[in-house]
Amino acid sequence: MKQMPFTVVPSLTILAFALLTVSGVEAVVCGDTLGPGGLFTLTTDLGPCATDAALTVNGPAIVDLGGHTVSCDTGVVGFQIGIKIVGKGAALRNGRVTDCGWGVVVLGGGGHQITKVFSERNAAGFYVGSAHNSLRDNGTVGVPGFSDGFFVQGDSNVLTGNMATGWERGFFVAAGCTFVCGTGSHNSLSRNTATGNTNGFALFSASNNTLTSNQAFGNGTGPACCPEGGIHVDSDSTRNSISGNVALGNVPLGSGASDLSDNTVNCDKNNWTNNVFGTSDQACIH
Repeated sequence: MKQMPFTVVPSLTILAFALLTVSGVEAVVCGDTLGPGGLFTLTTDLGPCATDAALTVNGPAIVDLGGHTVSCDTGVVGFQIGIKIVGKGAALRNGRVTDCGWGVVVLGGGGHQITKVFSERNAAGFYVGSAHNSLRDNGTVGVPGFSDGFFVQGDSNVLTGNMATGWERGFFVAAGCTFVCGTGSHNSLSRNTATGNTNGFALFSASNNTLTSNQAFGNGTGPACCPEGGIHVDSDSTRNSISGNVALGNVPLGSGASDLSDNTVNCDKNNWTNNVFGTSDQACIH
């Protein structure tokens, strides 16, 4: 484990200098844990790694991938993790994760920030199992019909400006237990884009979430597994707000699929307002 704790000093000038000079100077190898605490910048690609997790970030560590790639060994049997984030208040930014089972897994006490990370050729893009995390300006590309681009089971997370293409579900918010058990509630998704997925955005057994100003274009492709289309709310989801989104040209592969769809009776307590769309499956969707 590479551990670089922060030093608390009274002078703001000294503190600023310390933050600029603290860095991960040791060579990072497969299976390493960076943190808790410290500022690390990768100076080269990491992998292919045969470890359970290629890299673990233990908050409040800050890890800048420096434009480099973290990858897994595709010859290893098992569902490896590219980058696992634990602890609390970690930051991960500026790089790629490839050829893993799970690209980026966000756990621990939450409060993490993931920015400008691209996940491709993984069986799943990003998994968010803790609360109060921020995912901004990230991207992920998958294979249609195969798992999820952004899978959120934690609560009170904010996803802004992310892109998902080529997945079974581009953005999937759901209650359940995968790495951890979560309710998938009180999450905010805004200005995200889903294209070329079987489902663009899907809420399953997820309540009190907000989807605003997202875009869903050309979804409904690939093998049919679930209700297909642009933005879909399952029958066990309620009290969600879906407003100001654009969903157009989403190909209806299955029965009842459309740009916007809600499986609850008369939309239950879900609020659909000011959306731009071509087709919907209920008159309560606006």
